[in-house]
Amino acid sequence: ATALAVALLVLPGAGGAEPQKPLSSCRGSERYIPQGTFPVEYPGSDAARRKWYSLALERMREPALSCRGWPGAEAYRILWLSDRYPPVGIRITRYAQSYELVATQLSGLGYNDPGVILNQIHKTLTAADWSRLQAALEKNGFWAMPTSGNFYGLHGEQWIIEGGRNTAYHITDRWTPPAGAYRELGRLFFELAGWLAPAAGP
Repeated sequence: ATALAVALLVLPGAGGAEPQKPLSSCRGSERYIPQGTFPVEYPGSDAARRKWYSLALERMREPALSCRGWPGAEAYRILWLSDRYPPVGIRITRYAQSYELVATQLSGLGYNDPGVILNQIHKTLTAADWSRLQAALEKNGFWAMPTSGNFYGLHGEQWIIEGGRNTAYHITDRWTPPAGAYRELGRLFFELAGWLAPAAGP
């Protein structure tokens, strides 16, 4: 994880890719994560967890994947929040036959004030890149996965992966996932961004 923080800080800024295309015009306090997403037995209340994740996404100036009414577009995003390192968000979006990636690093900490945008890149991906993402999602059974994980700790990272397509939305949240399909999916976002992924293990 130490290498992650250093590597992101020295990366160049935007590489000349096209500007972001907004997926929706959703507004209000629940524009990122709908109310009632997290179960009552989850660590922290549903409201507190939605506020925590939404603040980081808002600081990244990210669109809300949970909004309805953007047929034809499909997007997936990882939000990586650590208690020791700056927050990272990486979104991959398909518009018709074009594929775009936006990766953002904030200046704060994932478990405290997330800060402001420190580094952001825009990239155009290939159809092969998109196919790799789809294969990783399929391997996880992403759209059928439960939202919450089954264990949490005091030190580590939250790996929050969201998906939106047509009128469907799904979010999964895991604390420091062990080696396996879910961690591989999360690391793929970093690989496609060209950013060093977090090291394996807690």
